[in-house]
Amino acid sequence: MKDLSTINTNGFRGEALASISQVASLTVTTGTKDSDCAWRAKYVRGKLSADVEPTAGETGTRIEVIISSADIVRRL
Repeated sequence: MKDLSTINTNGFRGEALASISQVASLTVTTGTKDSDCAWRAKYVRGKLSADVEPTAGETGTRIEVIISSADIVRRL
């Protein structure tokens, strides 16, 4: 959980996700095989929009991107 809210560097793929989050809503859900649950972080306009929360999920990381017409128009 702490990792999702205190990232200092994102690396190449992480920088791409940061850019995507500027123009879309982005949800990252991640869990490890040793965790009792997964953790979810939601980003809107590049910022964490809510507390990182425990959630049901499988081992690994799932990234959901939602692009709305309002997001596109706002960036033009």
